[in-house]
Amino acid sequence: MNDLNNSKGLTDLEAIIQDLITELENYAKRTDANLFYIDKRNALIQKLIDVYNSIDMLNLYDIWLNIEAKIKEIENKDKEISGHTIYLQMSPTGNNNSIITFNPFKL
Repeated sequence: MNDLNNSKGLTDLEAIIQDLITELENYAKRTDANLFYIDKRNALIQKLIDVYNSIDMLNLYDIWLNIEAKIKEIENKDKEISGHTIYLQMSPTGNNNSIITFNPFKL
């Protein structure tokens, strides 16, 4: 089961990227290092970094994981539910709220 209290997938991706960087740095120190291989691996690492950065822009990642888990739990109990109302408190104080309606079937 997924750990919903942290962004494990992002943490794992970050660790993989860091491992690839370290491995490539060590390889590049070799006297017989292949420059084509280094360039190719650098390009791959950069693509992974770009993917990580695009995912990391979702500031509410952990919250949305929990919301989605709760939605699935509720829908498993009641198959006739066709929508959800979610109140998401973004500040510990205040009472100025917005309403967001999103229908992915009307895009």
